[in-house]
Amino acid sequence: MRKEIYLYGDTSFGGAKYFAQQNAMTLNLTGLSKKDKEKIIIEVQGPESTLDKYLKKVSKGSPFFKVTKVESKDIDEVSKEKTFAIK
Repeated sequence: MRKEIYLYGDTSFGGAKYFAQQNAMTLNLTGLSKKDKEKIIIEVQGPESTLDKYLKKVSKGSPFFKVTKVESKDIDEVSKEKTFAIK
């Protein structure tokens, strides 16, 4: 299963993408994170139960940034993906 997640809030701190990556790697998930003008965009792939844990974790934000809104949707899986990249 693969999800696309949008994290809105004070994401101007550059560590938001790395926060997404670190939490994914801790749970052995693959995917990517990138930033646009108003949000962090995360694509994350793995077992559904683990993705649920990940979504709860990143929705809380970190000491460095506050998440004010979260959106997510299921997307097509990427075959043979091995890592979590930052773009």
